[in-house]
Amino acid sequence: MLVNQKQLAEILGNTTRHIRRMTDEGMPIHGRKGKETIYNTSEVIAWLRSQAVSSKLGKEIKKKELLASNLSRLQVMLNGILAEHLVPPSKRTSPPENAEAHR
Repeated sequence: MLVNQKQLAEILGNTTRHIRRMTDEGMPIHGRKGKETIYNTSEVIAWLRSQAVSSKLGKEIKKKELLASNLSRLQVMLNGILAEHLVPPSKRTSPPENAEAHR
């Protein structure tokens, strides 16, 4: 269905200012009729869906990047704790074999 900016704003429950902003962000227009911008509602709906999917994917990617970053920090902290509290086997000294005899 072809509609003008005001009609599209009413359909979507937005202001005409918001419709203009979305148009500036890439929402497709069908054409112009004089000074009016004409929109194809099915194209607009498809665009809005793609924007929602892109937004959701972007949030998921950011979430995974944050988790990976936190995991890396935890690994560094754990390595530091282990290095501080545990001596590697190659550095351990074993008690003398006759330690009991000296007592």
